[in-house]
Amino acid sequence: MADWKSLIMSDGKKEFLAKPEKPPVDPTPKRRQKVLEGIDKVLAGSAPRGWIKTNNNIAQVSVRLGSRPLSLDGATEVYIPAERSGDFYKAIKADLAAGKLDDAIKALFEDKAGKSAGDKGGNGKKTRILPGWSPERRARHEAKKAAKAK
Repeated sequence: MADWKSLIMSDGKKEFLAKPEKPPVDPTPKRRQKVLEGIDKVLAGSAPRGWIKTNNNIAQVSVRLGSRPLSLDGATEVYIPAERSGDFYKAIKADLAAGKLDDAIKALFEDKAGKSAGDKGGNGKKTRILPGWSPERRARHEAKKAAKAK
């Protein structure tokens, strides 16, 4: 029979109260599904605003997630023959379903430094990415604080 004192954990309370780490959830599949729904609307004939414009038998087409256009080989809008727009969206839909445009979807939500705009801060709330203060602005602010303190 085991001694009950040998079973007591010295840091048991800390481990008991610790919250388990949740693995990060990848939002890309849900975002991909929203883009696929938009493509289905275009193919059904009720294109969402900004997806397709035609003029002189040429269509200006884009693929969007909400109001943000995806980058298609470096361009957000491409031009194709108007009668081939259905073929274009069917081909894009196949690539999107295969996950070939996931990088373009992720790029919509990253700033230039590569940090995701939807990352959660220390308090668990989503944070907006704001540019930091320039060194000049920081110096002016510190000088103003020092002048008020006098």
